[in-house]
Amino acid sequence: MAVLLGVIFSLNQLTKYRELMIMKAVGLNISKIIVPIIYSSLFISLGVFGLNELLVPPCIQKANMLRLTKIEKRSIKSIYENISFKYANQFFYIKVYNSQTREMSTLQMIEQNPDKTVSIRIDASSGKWEKYNNEYEWTLLDGITRRFNPHGEVQNIEKFQELKLILKYSPEDFREINPEEMNIFSLFDYITSLKESGYYPRDMLVDFYQKISFPFASFFITLVGIPFALHSKRSGKATGFGMSIVIAFIYWVSMSLGLAWGKSSVLPPQFAPFLPNFICLMLGTYLLHGVRS
Repeated sequence: MAVLLGVIFSLNQLTKYRELMIMKAVGLNISKIIVPIIYSSLFISLGVFGLNELLVPPCIQKANMLRLTKIEKRSIKSIYENISFKYANQFFYIKVYNSQTREMSTLQMIEQNPDKTVSIRIDASSGKWEKYNNEYEWTLLDGITRRFNPHGEVQNIEKFQELKLILKYSPEDFREINPEEMNIFSLFDYITSLKESGYYPRDMLVDFYQKISFPFASFFITLVGIPFALHSKRSGKATGFGMSIVIAFIYWVSMSLGLAWGKSSVLPPQFAPFLPNFICLMLGTYLLHGVRS
């Protein structure tokens, strides 16, 4: 919005005092004015993208924590009950999980064959996990391992006091998360882990692509704002402000529709967040062609 206002007000001033008319009269191509504005809006969008990745997620996380603890007077949740999730051919159930100590109590793991029959079942009274590089070591305590034959009959039973499993995920990967508190890289890794577990996170895919599309709103809105400002005949600041409000409102409506359609399967999640940018690109290109001609 600020970039759009700056573009429209600046070009309105050039039009108001007939500076554009003089430039055209001496043979100066209008693109000499338009191109620097477009490049400037692109650099601003890249800067916004960088800030959204580096500063915004930790700030939102801190703000949410302050809101919960200082304003709503709520304690930070660290104990989770009845967690169940699926990863590839493995199913997990954890009765109680402490996210601060990484400790689990009463957990069960079931591994399936390709034909969906159970091959292994592990029950443990407690457990804990640690991260090593890109893998997670689960230490299960006081449990039983049951192995089944292809007919579903118990083939072997083994008791253990300690069993270590090397896995590619932890319970943290399947807790409820807020995409606003993550940058695109961490959100992409989380989405990938959910896909590998057999779940298609459509809503999070829409949020992921929105993190890419929205920072470039300034660039695409500028493409529409430039021709509107150049076509206005010596209009005042009030007209320029009203024009900015209308363009920003249209962008906001198309963005809201795109996100809603993406999350409701009307549009692919890879395309839905880019709907307002696509509309502005088509409209802006058409209008700019008319200005240059």
